[in-house]
Amino acid sequence: MPPYAPKPLVPDVQQLPPGHTLLVQAGRLDAAPCRYWQLSIQPDDKRTADDWQEEIQAKLKETVRLHLLADVAVGAFLSGGLDS
Repeated sequence: MPPYAPKPLVPDVQQLPPGHTLLVQAGRLDAAPCRYWQLSIQPDDKRTADDWQEEIQAKLKETVRLHLLADVAVGAFLSGGLDS
């Protein structure tokens, strides 16, 4: 299994690849990692760069609008500390 991060935070801990599961029972591994999902990309050559830009901008605006719906005050916090 190839590493996906330079060094783990905890010694002897390895990262599970994206889209994989790992079965652990009674504290031991029962099998090798198993892929359950893989991204499938199918290019769409019918659209122009301007079409894609408009759609991406519309989706971003929709996402922000949906995430601003709340029954409490919404805020954002910025930090530049080492723990960020």
